[in-house]
Amino acid sequence: MQNAKAMVPKPINEPVLSYAPGTPERAALKSRIKELKSQEIEIPIIIGGQEIKTGDMGEMRIPHDHNHLLGRFHKAGEKEVKMAIEAAMDAWETWSKLPWMPGKLGQKCPGNPGWQSLIKWLQSFSVMENKPSMHPPSFARVKMPIRRR
Repeated sequence: MQNAKAMVPKPINEPVLSYAPGTPERAALKSRIKELKSQEIEIPIIIGGQEIKTGDMGEMRIPHDHNHLLGRFHKAGEKEVKMAIEAAMDAWETWSKLPWMPGKLGQKCPGNPGWQSLIKWLQSFSVMENKPSMHPPSFARVKMPIRRR
């Protein structure tokens, strides 16, 4: 049973701009693109809110100009995948107890067969062997309550 009454505010969209030649928004966009193309950035892995730099780097290139390097990113290995799974399981300890968490999947996850199936599927990804199981677990056994009005 859901403990909270969701009050979703009406979305407010940003103004629609034309980006037609000669408009200020087009000039600002071109200026920003030029600025971004003039620098190379390094992107770390973020796990549990912490930056992790593995030293195993990949390159980011512009899709239409493969000679232009935009930056480099740190690649995750098996160790980082396991760290991410642990961080997610640690985070579960807090968010699973929130009163507004809908459905049974948010409650009692460690005993939930669907949750266990998801964990096993995530752990089946062996980065070192590069042969992940591409078939996600079946969540048919997870019963989510449907609230009818």
